[in-house]
Amino acid sequence: MNNSQEQDKISAWLKIGKKNIWIRESYDPPFNEKSFVGAGRPSLEDLADIVCEGNWCLGSVFYCGNICLINQINGCGEWLVIKGDTPFESWTVGGWAMSRDELLASLYDINAATVAECKALEWKGKYSSNPSTISKEN
Repeated sequence: MNNSQEQDKISAWLKIGKKNIWIRESYDPPFNEKSFVGAGRPSLEDLADIVCEGNWCLGSVFYCGNICLINQINGCGEWLVIKGDTPFESWTVGGWAMSRDELLASLYDINAATVAECKALEWKGKYSSNPSTISKEN
């Protein structure tokens, strides 16, 4: 992926975040282009690990490939889930909610699903039913 494609994804995710009633209210730090600096993760495993560290500021962003997670609640783990330019889920991660292993399994499923399947909320089980579908650009 070249820098132009990366910038296009980030621009789309920034617009989506600014439309979100909670994310657009972030102020310490504000949700803006700088939110994406250093936010890219090399693998879905690394994405799951960093999200599960917990206590992230409102508007914190992490992404891998075509999947982006933006924290919607300050100091908590309520993440807006985006694939491509489509926001489609909100996940609570950590503590009593989704574990790291559940998060990772869901990330694999989303990665294997198409954007249309994600939008229709038909992404569950996509990876586990066909592990060869893993792709960073699906």
